[in-house]
Amino acid sequence: MLGGGPFDLAAGQWTDDSAMALALADSLLNCQGLDPHDLATRFVRWWQQGEYSCTGTCFDIGITTQQALARFISSGEPYAGSTHPRTAGNGSLMRLAPVALFALHDAIQADQLARDQSRVTHAAPQAIEACAFFVQILREAILGEPDVLRPRTWSGDSVVAAIAAGSWRQKTRDEIRSSGYVVHTLEAALWAVGTTSNFEDALILAVNLGDDADTVGAVTGQLAGALYGASAIPERWLHLLAWHSGILATADRLLVDARRGSS
Repeated sequence: MLGGGPFDLAAGQWTDDSAMALALADSLLNCQGLDPHDLATRFVRWWQQGEYSCTGTCFDIGITTQQALARFISSGEPYAGSTHPRTAGNGSLMRLAPVALFALHDAIQADQLARDQSRVTHAAPQAIEACAFFVQILREAILGEPDVLRPRTWSGDSVVAAIAAGSWRQKTRDEIRSSGYVVHTLEAALWAVGTTSNFEDALILAVNLGDDADTVGAVTGQLAGALYGASAIPERWLHLLAWHSGILATADRLLVDARRGSS
């Protein structure tokens, strides 16, 4: 793991993907579910005050996210994500893992939470559908269900449905895109995990696709972590990870709530 990049970060520091995931996790835990106003407020505090940022400042925020938060500030309406198809970015997919943990034993709740948390910043249909699809894969992987990357039938958006059916399996490295478009990110993450056999190789393959590397890496990390478990993460990476102990504590709290909800 190396530092540097466009934001000159130290090794183990992270960008908006992890910051927004931590904000989502805190909101779910404190509200015992999704309170969109609370979630949007936490996102604004990250944007304007650097809360949840490992550097103390918000140095990386997507245009779609920033515009949605600005609308929330001016209107008070927390479901402020644009519905325009051209705004189907990966900003809500990248932060999704806390939903899978919080609603681990309830597929219906996980689906609704995944969709609603997306609408706060990304309400384009493909962004919402990608979150709804991906959260179920994450849940199944965490629960240890077999063959979570199997071809599936998806009744929503046709492009997401094609990915669910396994269209990514036949693609070569040169055919995989790693842009900020949610469909590209979802496909790249599935491909990176599906063509490797361990956490480290999946992450290295994903981030080396380039372009929106941090988010492709974040989404791949969610899936690889869910599939292989925390013990598969290289210790040398964890040793460098900013806020390591706090992140683990938050994940543990999410799992405790999930177990409580299933009892």
